[in-house]
Amino acid sequence: MPPAPILLAAATLAAAPAMLNGGAVEVTVENVRSDKGMVMVQLCDRQHFLGKCVLGAHAPARAGIVVVTFRNVPPGDYAAMAFHDVNANGALDRWLGIPKEDFGFSGMKGLPLRPPRFGDSVFTHGAPDQKLAVKLNNYFG
Repeated sequence: MPPAPILLAAATLAAAPAMLNGGAVEVTVENVRSDKGMVMVQLCDRQHFLGKCVLGAHAPARAGIVVVTFRNVPPGDYAAMAFHDVNANGALDRWLGIPKEDFGFSGMKGLPLRPPRFGDSVFTHGAPDQKLAVKLNNYFG
């Protein structure tokens, strides 16, 4: 039986009360390979995709599955991005622009041959709570 996932009730959006009408988004990060470092998760709108995303949270890494929950997420279109920050430096380490640490996006199947596009990873979030999974992968094994 795999170890119980780490749950992190994270990232309550600090916004005007009128915006706080969305439900929670629970992101299950799969294929975490070790207990070292942190698992970082971001929810990005189209404008901030592959940049500084609207919502971000992290949880201690744990081999197997780590679950991060975002509360009060305004309805809209988002892409979820996650990576295993093994050295806990707060960044996805790269070599010649290629991610060295395990990473994944919502909707991603395997490793992309090009930078991911928002349309490949987008999900629509409404007012009800929502669950999705992101599987981590790595180009370097």
